[in-house]
Amino acid sequence: MASDSSPFGSMLWLFGISVAIAVGVVAGIVYIPPTMANREIKGAVQQTLDSVPVTSSNDDVINRINEVLLSIKTSRYWVEDDGQHTGYDMALTKDMVEFTRDGNRQISADVSYTQEMLVPILKQRRVMAYQFHIDGKPH
Repeated sequence: MASDSSPFGSMLWLFGISVAIAVGVVAGIVYIPPTMANREIKGAVQQTLDSVPVTSSNDDVINRINEVLLSIKTSRYWVEDDGQHTGYDMALTKDMVEFTRDGNRQISADVSYTQEMLVPILKQRRVMAYQFHIDGKPH
């Protein structure tokens, strides 16, 4: 039995590995930054819900969340003129957050927002939707 050690087989493996590395780099460029920003947003929502009085208005809670986001310079991503843009001014708006209160004990938030990234090689936009639920600690 002869083993397959042809130059074509070796080059095919090398090509496959190169493609896998390129795909990994592009995926890292596109998906990792907004995923990291999402962690910061979750943390800001959790921190605020844990500390804000349950009787605070929705506007006040959103303002406090946004103060945290701005203080830690959370990234906001969008695509414009076929270019990727980043701002360190992520802010939540009323249409992104729905609050629920358990009497005067606890406040919870359902958060939904998007970040937009450009896939460099394909010059395509990827809209990444994030949704999560956070329960504040009971008071």
